[in-house]
Amino acid sequence: MNGLGLIIVIGLGMLLLGYIWGRRWGVREGIRLGQTQAPLELRRASLERGYCLLCGDRVKTAEVYHSSLLML
Repeated sequence: MNGLGLIIVIGLGMLLLGYIWGRRWGVREGIRLGQTQAPLELRRASLERGYCLLCGDRVKTAEVYHSSLLML
């Protein structure tokens, strides 16, 4: 291998390592974001529909917050 071929191989190897590192970091960040937003989305959907999406229990009207009190 001449000098230029070695530089190209090293450059491609560095690009591949950067891609692998970035992908792993992005997957971890996505999992962390999903874990923080899933409970909020589940609660929002349950409040909008009037029943728990997990167990199906209906919410009594006295326990439901007025729509003007909900922070959107």
